[in-house]
Amino acid sequence: PPPFMALTMSRGHVVVTCCWWCFLGGERSTSSTGREVMARAAEAVDAKAAAKVRKEKNWRFGYVDHFVDHLALCAKSEKNTLAMAQAGLDYLYESFDFVTDDG
Repeated sequence: PPPFMALTMSRGHVVVTCCWWCFLGGERSTSSTGREVMARAAEAVDAKAAAKVRKEKNWRFGYVDHFVDHLALCAKSEKNTLAMAQAGLDYLYESFDFVTDDG
């Protein structure tokens, strides 16, 4: 299979496919993508928090604690919230290709 994940959504006559590369640590999964989004967001304000996210061995069941930590970092200041949001979105924009039904 190709080295990316794809999600296709349709609303009426509009079909959008979102593709992203998922080779973090040699694995291809939505979990690795979600983990890296959280790590990039945390990294914008706290390198140790980002490292903790990346070291999580069982993201599928261990992500909740990281989301709590994420919210705690955001709650410290508006600056943190905006920096983290921008960093997470930047990673997504770098990683995703959006394809519409007209190519």
